[in-house]
Amino acid sequence: MQKGLIPPFQPQKKILRILYGSMFFFSFHIYIFLYIQSTFISGYVSENYLSLIYGIGAIISLATLFFIPKIFGLISDRRLTLILIGIEIILCVILAYSKLPYLTIFAFIIQQALIPILAFTLDVLIQDFSKNRDIGLVRGITFTASNVALVASPLLAGYIGTKFGFGTIFYLSIIFLLPLFMLILSLRKNMHEPTYHTQSVIETMKKLHQDFSSRSHDIQLIFIINLFLQIFYTWMVIYSPLYLLHQGFNWDQIGIIFSIMLLPFLFLELPLGKIADRWLGEKEILSIGFIIIGVSTIALAFIHSPSIIIWATALFMTRIGASCIEIMSETYFFKQIHKGDAPVISLFRFARPISLLIAPIAAAFTIMVTGETAAFLILGLLMLFGLRFVHPLIDTR
Repeated sequence: MQKGLIPPFQPQKKILRILYGSMFFFSFHIYIFLYIQSTFISGYVSENYLSLIYGIGAIISLATLFFIPKIFGLISDRRLTLILIGIEIILCVILAYSKLPYLTIFAFIIQQALIPILAFTLDVLIQDFSKNRDIGLVRGITFTASNVALVASPLLAGYIGTKFGFGTIFYLSIIFLLPLFMLILSLRKNMHEPTYHTQSVIETMKKLHQDFSSRSHDIQLIFIINLFLQIFYTWMVIYSPLYLLHQGFNWDQIGIIFSIMLLPFLFLELPLGKIADRWLGEKEILSIGFIIIGVSTIALAFIHSPSIIIWATALFMTRIGASCIEIMSETYFFKQIHKGDAPVISLFRFARPISLLIAPIAAAFTIMVTGETAAFLILGLLMLFGLRFVHPLIDTR
């Protein structure tokens, strides 16, 4: 065969650069509507039914994640990611333009189920082209690319939602899906994808439960730690915008508060990833993160000021803790697994849909019993309890 007829394999660094760009656009897509979605869907259903809406999406997502490792035996991760992006575009078109309540609610539920699955397929691609000794750095760069979008999105969403309506935000989010699609498409069809372990997630869970090695025990612990973090995120994403609206803030003001609040993700995660790789282990930073997130969340229960600066500062402190936990839990987990461990990654990503089942119900019940303000106290105490699962970890350094 003549030279040049077969396209050359793309080098690892080039693939990672493509994937960093992919995470930037994927993140902008989801973060642009992340904090307005509960306000958006509450225009179609009562706030009392929010937990049901999120719960149905979570069940669909969990069911799909159970079987998705098997799919890798039939279709490449690259091709599956492209298909999922195509479905997400269709869902966003419906959410942007539909005037039919039932169709809008259906599309919203399916989108809630799809986002964790799309994030999972991107996770697998990034993991497959990362060297274990640089996991902290790779995850740090990945999160930094995502967090640029995270910080900018609330300001943009607040302005557009106030001026043009929340449906317009879903239309805008489609714009970020197009370069994401093109970047994934640009990956060579013949790139060196590993042979994936295609056992089911249930089989993986049994194997981890029966395996008494330190690796298996640490994977179970870091999953629980990630679950605590995802519960915090879900609780705050759904109810903190509604709480601030009830306090008299408008969406322009909330956009400013949230953009300031999210700055720790942009500035801390990359240096923390490097520190975990070269100097400290993950346990120390995880412990600090849980203490900060717990204490600062409890403090929210005692704030009764209408000041944007006070609320932005208080929420900023909660995200310092969250950023420590996020980058360390990701770094620690991906140091424990190997190339092709799609079922284990799928299991780790169960934390988000499980949190979508637990957090809305727990938050709604807490608010009903104790009121909105005391709910921050309960959530903060829950985060402090998460420290219990950090201590038994065996550090990687």
